[in-house]
Amino acid sequence: MLQRLHTVVVFTLLVFASSFFALGQSSKGDSLKAALEEHPAADSTRVTMLNELTWYYRAADPKLAMQYGNEALRIARTSGYKYGLLKAYSYLGVCARNLNNYGLAAEMYLKHLLMAEELGSEYEMFFAVNNIGNLYIQQEDWTSALSYLLRNLPYAESKGAIDQKAYAYTNLGRCYSGLQQYDKAMRYFEQALVLQFQRKDTARVVSILNEIANIHFLQNNDEKSLTTHRRVIEMVTTIDERTLPKTLAQVAVIYQRRGNLDSSNVYARRSAEVSLKVGRAETRALALRVLSENAAKAGNFEQAYLIHIDYAAVRDSLLQSNGVKELSSLQARYEVEKKQREIETLGNESRFQQTTRNISIGGFVIALIFAVLIGMRYREKFRTEAIIREQNENLQAQAAEISSINELLSGANTTLQHNNDALQHKNEQLAALNAEKNEILGIVSHDLKNPIGAIQGLSELIEAGDLEPDQVQNIATQINRSSERMLDLVKNLLDVNRLESGGMTMNIIAFDIAPFVEATTDQYRTPAEAKNITLHFSNEAENSNVLADEQAMMQVLDNLISNAVKYSPHGKNIFVRVKEGHSSLAIGHWLGDNARVDSADATHKTNDQWQMTNDHFVRIEVADEGPGISEEDMKKMFGKFARLSARPTGGEHSTGLGLSIVKKMVEAMNGRVWCESEVGKGATFIVELPFGKI
Repeated sequence: MLQRLHTVVVFTLLVFASSFFALGQSSKGDSLKAALEEHPAADSTRVTMLNELTWYYRAADPKLAMQYGNEALRIARTSGYKYGLLKAYSYLGVCARNLNNYGLAAEMYLKHLLMAEELGSEYEMFFAVNNIGNLYIQQEDWTSALSYLLRNLPYAESKGAIDQKAYAYTNLGRCYSGLQQYDKAMRYFEQALVLQFQRKDTARVVSILNEIANIHFLQNNDEKSLTTHRRVIEMVTTIDERTLPKTLAQVAVIYQRRGNLDSSNVYARRSAEVSLKVGRAETRALALRVLSENAAKAGNFEQAYLIHIDYAAVRDSLLQSNGVKELSSLQARYEVEKKQREIETLGNESRFQQTTRNISIGGFVIALIFAVLIGMRYREKFRTEAIIREQNENLQAQAAEISSINELLSGANTTLQHNNDALQHKNEQLAALNAEKNEILGIVSHDLKNPIGAIQGLSELIEAGDLEPDQVQNIATQINRSSERMLDLVKNLLDVNRLESGGMTMNIIAFDIAPFVEATTDQYRTPAEAKNITLHFSNEAENSNVLADEQAMMQVLDNLISNAVKYSPHGKNIFVRVKEGHSSLAIGHWLGDNARVDSADATHKTNDQWQMTNDHFVRIEVADEGPGISEEDMKKMFGKFARLSARPTGGEHSTGLGLSIVKKMVEAMNGRVWCESEVGKGATFIVELPFGKI
């Protein structure tokens, strides 16, 4: 029924789309150029015009658009026009992406995000995060893309304009399609299609239809895929050709899969021609590969070889322009710059406190001098014996005034002491932030230097060309492991920052934790078998429902079970158990059909809204037969950047952040985590979570 509903929605929109969008949009490029010529002054107005031209030509002529954008960037920097600078970063990133320069695109998008955060613009932060997610989609890093794009969904649905909702739904559809969750992807694409239809945005309607056709293709439903692609080809004849190459290439692959090589060649050649014309290198590579494979299947090996040479050249150019390293490096730099900005803010506050203290002291000194001058003038006015009595009264008044001044000075000393205490606290915070910044820089420089050096050395061996195929395969495996180490480090640093800055929101719901524990255990059976380690799972709980965040718990379980495999000696056992019990753990349960709980709001609910249970919990235990953990390591094992004496038994890598992330996540879900161990008797990591009612 759900699949039939998908088909009805998509094809209903297909019937009406071409008739509504045939008129297109009129160009305003000439009027913008004319207005720019009439305004030569290098001010904010010219920056705005240049940015509009950049956006207008971003797809049709991205190189020309880059010229306008760079001029806007230069003027905005010189004049201090921050909003113009923000828009220039955003638009230049889009142009760089259209030119396949993903490294420059990543740099522009991250600068856009930093500027949006500085200006406090949620609207601009949405587009910055959306663009970064798009880059991860381009690199098929679906998990990283999803982590960015899900940050945008609450804003898009509660505050976002119709175009922002459409962008959010479209990109989430692409992520879930890449993760092979096709039903969820189709739902998001259909919502986006309705919104873009309302906006009469023909190019994006065509782009979404391409994605829907691709899902049909991936599900081996060639008829639906071809029907949708043919409708797209009809619509594209009246609009921007940049959306056409991917459609043609996919149709070519479908005909190739059916054995119709002649039709496949027709569409593949046209895809290659249009891709070259509009600058779609990744689609041109796909079309050339299809043509080469078709020629080989037809027995024309010489033609297949010549086409393959063109395909390899295009593919190599894509690899050279791929921005994976740039994006990871720039992401780390983005986090460091945020820390540096916080440090500078604390420094400014400290200087302000010092200035305030100096002004206060100066004010009291002037007041004291002024009081003394009044007293001297008062005494000189009356020098005769007839006012001796008044002089005595004056002395009493002076005594009272001195007492008042002493009280003021005492208050001033108290204020100064408070200011000094506050200043000392700020200095301590400043020192802590500086130490943390140095720690992060040290990790980045040390833990990234070795794998980068390894990758460079291994790539030089491949470049030398003196290796056997099996040696090349082995080196490729080592390069992949080194890149995984770098990526794990960056992800862990980002997770720690999100937890400490409050950027990670927990979606606390009631759910059965046992299937998650069992699935994670099964995931590590293969790595465990490689070390002759046996994994045992048991569910001893009658009811294993918990109140927690599903995604956070998956990360917690992944860390604990992977650590057990990583540090266990060969030939040992690991026991993963789910239990239930009673403790003093307290949590509020929402009374009603909806079992969702926001732990941050729990203390604000009235008594009739919450039922308090303070003894029921679910426990997850991960026990190994390793060497155990020393008392010294037990004291620091959950600390950030902790380096313990134990070492992985199979040469695996550790960042020193995993257990810190586990502790922060569990405590954010109102749970607790600890370790029980004796040297020589293995270790047991225990997580307790509040019981949840479903």
